Amino acid sequence: MNAVESMASTPPSERTLAIDTRETNGRTVELSIRDRGLGMKPEKLDRLFEPFFTTKEQGLGLGLSICSTIVALHRGHITLKNASDGGMVATVELPKALQSR
Repeated sequence: MNAVESMASTPPSERTLAIDTRETNGRTVELSIRDRGLGMKPEKLDRLFEPFFTTKEQGLGLGLSICSTIVALHRGHITLKNASDGGMVATVELPKALQSR
């Protein structure tokens, strides 16, 4: 939803949402979601996973915090960055198999 909402001011003909998956090194898989929205101001990127931090008028600021917790519990990690040609890229990397603790 974040990606879709970020493209609200992008002309419809330029809106693109791409979802890609790949095996990265034999032990992990990667999911990337890329949008053609406005991107994010660099000073806000470091705070996106903080609980209750939001850039939306009606946002709660919990979505990305919850996502990062879930991904971490599966021994993975999630990153968000501005795409070089506009928009953002969210990347989730997860192990193919969980190791026992």
